[in-house]
Amino acid sequence: MIVAANIREVLDGGKVVRTAVGVGFPVLLAVLAMLSWLVVGATLRPVESLRRGAAEITGKGVTRRLPVPDAHDEVQRLAVTLNDMLSRLEVAQDRQRAFVADAAHELRSPLASLRTQLEIAARRSPELSTEDVLAEIDRLSRLVDDLLLLARMDAGMAAPARQDEVDLGEVARGVAKRYDGGQVPVVVAPAPGDLPLVVGDRDRLARVIGNLLDNAVRHARTRVGLSVVAEDGSVIVRIADDGPGIPAADRERVFERFTRLDDARARDDGGVGLGLAIVADLVRGHGGTVSLTDGTPGLLATVRIPFRTTEAEPPRKRTTRSRR
Repeated sequence: MIVAANIREVLDGGKVVRTAVGVGFPVLLAVLAMLSWLVVGATLRPVESLRRGAAEITGKGVTRRLPVPDAHDEVQRLAVTLNDMLSRLEVAQDRQRAFVADAAHELRSPLASLRTQLEIAARRSPELSTEDVLAEIDRLSRLVDDLLLLARMDAGMAAPARQDEVDLGEVARGVAKRYDGGQVPVVVAPAPGDLPLVVGDRDRLARVIGNLLDNAVRHARTRVGLSVVAEDGSVIVRIADDGPGIPAADRERVFERFTRLDDARARDDGGVGLGLAIVADLVRGHGGTVSLTDGTPGLLATVRIPFRTTEAEPPRKRTTRSRR
């Protein structure tokens, strides 16, 4: 028996199958990928919200909580648990800050009273030597003041308390006058023209320069240099000493609290490792940076405080007035 069939129909059928597979499979794959993306995105959206909330808390240091999703699932329970943990950490941190602030504040009165009594006793009895005791009291007073300042900054007061227009050149010259007549002279380089004004707290900026000068004078051999210039949208204060310097590996660590190195720069007369930590916090509160680099010789401390400018309004300049 011989059976004949039209081969064109077979070829057309194979062509239809190949076309359907070639077109339908990519479309089906794209649809499945889109559905998977939507399902996974909807599932991970609460997790991404938690991540953004955690980044804002750690980056800005603001007091807030993580967003809690509406769905009653594992992610929602995780958010609630994390918020409870943040609440407990905040309470513990507030207690610690309050303890340090209260302790530092309460210690100031007895120290002042003790100093007064020793001065009165020394006047009544000239043969009584109180210089060493008064020096220790001064050291304790500085330590208490530093702890009180750090506690206030930890409590959210790191930003400048006042928003004044400050001439850093004038502030630097005023602070440098405190070291006139000292064993190590502080040489102030003349400012190259008028300096732009920065916005901040004059007292805190003077504290920054004073702490850096104290550190430089304490370790300098013959002299300390101080200069203030304006570069790249910032007013830059440079303090250089010809002392032993600080190893490059320790230049970031010295800005941590209660850090004292084992080299020659740690053999000071009363420092407890809070001066540079206060400098770092105050400069950060003014939106600036502080760094330590190699000097020629010694160590060079550089503080950058940005000044505010706009295209329509140039930076304000320091007005030079004649004084009699």
